[in-house]
Amino acid sequence: MSFLNLLRNYRTPFWNEIWNLITKLGEGTTVIVIICIIYWCLNKKLGKILGYIFFMSSLVVQGLKIGFRIERPWIVDPNFKAVSLALKNATGYSFPSGHSQSSTSIFGGLAFYFRSRILKIFFILIPILVCFSRLYLGVHTPKDVIVGFLITFIIAFVVIKYTKAYNRYQRIELMIITFILGSILLIYSFILYIRNVIDVEYLVDCFKIIGSSFGFILGNYLEGNFVKFRVKTIRIWEQLVKIIFGLLGLLLLKEFFKLLSDLLGFKALIVYGVEYFIFMLWIVYIWPMIFKKILK
Repeated sequence: MSFLNLLRNYRTPFWNEIWNLITKLGEGTTVIVIICIIYWCLNKKLGKILGYIFFMSSLVVQGLKIGFRIERPWIVDPNFKAVSLALKNATGYSFPSGHSQSSTSIFGGLAFYFRSRILKIFFILIPILVCFSRLYLGVHTPKDVIVGFLITFIIAFVVIKYTKAYNRYQRIELMIITFILGSILLIYSFILYIRNVIDVEYLVDCFKIIGSSFGFILGNYLEGNFVKFRVKTIRIWEQLVKIIFGLLGLLLLKEFFKLLSDLLGFKALIVYGVEYFIFMLWIVYIWPMIFKKILK
């Protein structure tokens, strides 16, 4: 807390805005959009590998969050004030940092993937800045961001080195590992919930990441066996169609589930898992299948 109090002395409205913008590079929405663009338009293999890094590290970090259950800095110390701009997305437990994990999974993975030293430095600098932004904004402690960064950094290193060939057996093994991590988190979170150790909001967070992970696994299997779309195209407008309508489809799905919950008057726990399961299935399998047929 002493380091956070030190940084608080250097806050200004200008730097509050700057660091709040930087911290958005670690938000789940930003990460998913980046994965979509890479997967649909640039490098399908890399998009899948980054997806596995993101979901593996997300499952591990989420498990640690509900396991340690460490509160946010302003709850630990009521006299401490975080930057108000960052409070909206600073939900759940503090340790480890989810933003540090998200940014490191993508940009750390890119740093290990590319051989260029300049690109390596550039990509590894981004999660470091995101980690610092979480400290500056006062929503995490140094321990939170360091552990979130290191866990994901190690996972990214291992997965990138392991998947150089990315053959059929490696794909299956990555699916199995991710499925096992998701299953462990599902059982563990549900046990904590029925024992009244965690509230329903934390169980919802777990269901979201578990549903996303399982949707990603199934989507990979279906796309790899039945779709096999091609990323490259000579027409730029085709790439724009992939991105614009693919993301629009996600927004429509989100509105559909919101409408469904409004009609029901509530949102059952299982719906959260199904919702995020379908989101990832759309990204990895359904939309590639559709645009392959359209462009063909």
